[in-house]
Amino acid sequence: MKKGKITAILLVLIILAMTVFAGCAGETDEMKNDPLYQHMEEMGYKAREIKEAMTNIEVTEYTTSNGTPSTVRTAKLSNGDEVNHIVEGDIENFMIVKENGDIYLDGNKIDISPSAPDRDNIPKD
Repeated sequence: MKKGKITAILLVLIILAMTVFAGCAGETDEMKNDPLYQHMEEMGYKAREIKEAMTNIEVTEYTTSNGTPSTVRTAKLSNGDEVNHIVEGDIENFMIVKENGDIYLDGNKIDISPSAPDRDNIPKD
């Protein structure tokens, strides 16, 4: 076999391998149009983390006491974060619970701190 034929065959094999790898590793258009995907992207998650989340989603559907259909989509990432996409009727929210306990609702960090008791509601002896 001539040197030129070997080089051409190797080049074809490399191109085929790259095409197969890219198809397995890439996100689909369906993933990219998903609101959960878009929110994670806005929150600064890396492509690897987003793909992990999109392939590990648990869906819970329920109806509230007033009859509103609701869905919670939860993705748990290997870094310990939990990403939630919550839809109740026409209300939609995203809640991220970070591994360190930080909570984000629609991209805004929720600060939780103890508050002083309301002195007007303290029972008097």
